[in-house]
Amino acid sequence: MTVCPKCGAANDENNKFCEECGEKLEKYINCPVCGKKLPAGKKFCPECGTRITEEAAVFVKDNVFGGNVEGSFNTTTINNFNSEDIIECHICGKMASKSSGTFYKCRECGEYCCGSHFDVSYTMCVKCAEIPREEARKKREAEEAQRRAEEERKRREAEEARRRAEEERKRREEEEARRRAEEERKRREEEARRKADGKAIYKDGREIKIPYGTVSIEANAYKDHKDLIKVILPESVTSIGESAFAYFSSLASVTIPESVTSIGDWAFEYCRSLASVTIPESVTSIGYGAFYGCESVERIYVDKNNPVYYSEGNCIIRKNDKTLICGCKNSVIPASVTSIGELAFADCISLASVTILNSVTSISKWAFYDCSSLKSVTIPNSVTSIGERAFCGCSSLTSVTIPESVTSIGELAFADCISLASVTIPESVTSIGECAFQYCSSLTSVTIPESVTSIGYGAFEGCWSLKVIYEGTLEKWRKVYPRNNVTVESVADRIRAEEEARRKAEEEARRRAEEEAHRKAEEEARRKAEEEARRRAEEEARRRAEEARNGKAIYKYWQMKIPYGTVSIKENAYKDQCGLIKVILPESVTSIGCGAFDGCVSLTSITIPESVKYIGDLAFAYCGSLTEIKIPQSVTEIGKNAFKNCPLLTVYYDGTLKEWKKIHPHIFMNHVKVVCSK
Repeated sequence: MTVCPKCGAANDENNKFCEECGEKLEKYINCPVCGKKLPAGKKFCPECGTRITEEAAVFVKDNVFGGNVEGSFNTTTINNFNSEDIIECHICGKMASKSSGTFYKCRECGEYCCGSHFDVSYTMCVKCAEIPREEARKKREAEEAQRRAEEERKRREAEEARRRAEEERKRREEEEARRRAEEERKRREEEARRKADGKAIYKDGREIKIPYGTVSIEANAYKDHKDLIKVILPESVTSIGESAFAYFSSLASVTIPESVTSIGDWAFEYCRSLASVTIPESVTSIGYGAFYGCESVERIYVDKNNPVYYSEGNCIIRKNDKTLICGCKNSVIPASVTSIGELAFADCISLASVTILNSVTSISKWAFYDCSSLKSVTIPNSVTSIGERAFCGCSSLTSVTIPESVTSIGELAFADCISLASVTIPESVTSIGECAFQYCSSLTSVTIPESVTSIGYGAFEGCWSLKVIYEGTLEKWRKVYPRNNVTVESVADRIRAEEEARRKAEEEARRRAEEEAHRKAEEEARRKAEEEARRRAEEEARRRAEEARNGKAIYKYWQMKIPYGTVSIKENAYKDQCGLIKVILPESVTSIGCGAFDGCVSLTSITIPESVKYIGDLAFAYCGSLTEIKIPQSVTEIGKNAFKNCPLLTVYYDGTLKEWKKIHPHIFMNHVKVVCSK
């Protein structure tokens, strides 16, 4: 019987490979000197060089007494011994009788050993005499054990990876099966819905008739049929859920039966083809933004017996508080309305003008949001507040007169009104919300009364041409609006003159103090400065000559010409070159790195070719002498603070203002004048 060294399975001794794992089976013998395990048939030990003879072959003690003997000893010979008289050499495994006189006992380990494995003094076995060799063997065994452990670990990891891959494959197959089953189920339901009685009936996929017995239209119930043009609801329906028919852009007709009591939020949002809205007597609740974005609606009607709502002038009005909750492009606000509700005319892009009567006291938030065609609006003296985003996105609105009754202007109230050129703010206003006039790029002048005590963050953000005329003092203005992104002119000339005189006096005193300090140190420092200047000039001349030879930038006193072939001006490449006045960039340059010309205080001229696409952060920061720079339309991105502290600079851009905002959204950080050619 042969035991597999890999899996430990018992195999027939004639087998060449393991029956369980397929491992190759070999017979082994032990070296009689060092005890190294060797394959059968070896003639010399590779460890100690001992010649391996047939008589030195080793057999396993347990197998001897079991009757299975390996090596040169046969079963008959061993069985003639008395088992109690037999001893075994603990090194080579050779067996003999105690009375033979050929075995000795080691004084160190107390084990018996044949004469071949004792030292010359016959007092100690070679195993104890050659401890270093034993340690080497142990080291080899440890390394072998480690190698096998590593192989076992890798095998287990491979098996784990295969197991996980198999699980992932099965999971994906199950998901795919579920997906296909779900698609098949939907297909069958759709087919059944088309054919079976009592189900929704579709006609050419563009019309739907909801069957009688349906009580509620659930949220997004027909989200997969947004191309419907007609919907017929039965008399059994009592409620239309949230976003039930939202974004049905082709829906032109829907019949709301007398049984419906509630219409959910955003129920008909962006039904852009819907031409009319009829609310029956039974409806007592209309949700938030129910008809938001229905730009084609021309007629709105509410049954006269409805207890909660009524219609007048193509408007839906709530009876209890006289709030207009929904209007259309043909609406005329009636005299009975006291408040214009949220989203009342929001996204009504066809609304061109509206007149608000004196009965209205408040305009709620989002009331006229994104009415892009609205050119004029009249706000009466009865209105006391203008809500958040009330006229936001009214891009065609050119002028607004705010009445004396208004006390507050909400956040983003007139934001993105890009055509708004004039606005009148009365003395009754005490607060202006955040971003109230943000990106009103056509607004050139606005008068702020001294009664305004609070102006929100970014109220005039993006108003590039705006000049604010403030009726109070500049000191008070700084408290009301701490940001310094608009030009302000104070009515209080005396205070302005005093501040200017004080500023000039402080500057003069500071200048004289600096001159006195410099004068005292000037004589002593002049000699050292001249020597240092000569040394630096020589080093600079040598460096520039070397760069010219290597194809780098060519200097000519105060002028620098970048050689053709240069693709990118690296980060901080010419930072703090105080003597640099003029720079010429070749057509090969595509990008100007961060801080490339930062601190070039004498720079007055630079040519940017049309090949440039990117200008990095702080690229021309603190170029105080730079008066103008032309940016080609090829530039697609300009980093933050690219023109920081360039007070004299005017930027000429070849594109439009909209394109400029897109490539340089951080222009407000630089406070420079921008002139667009288109």
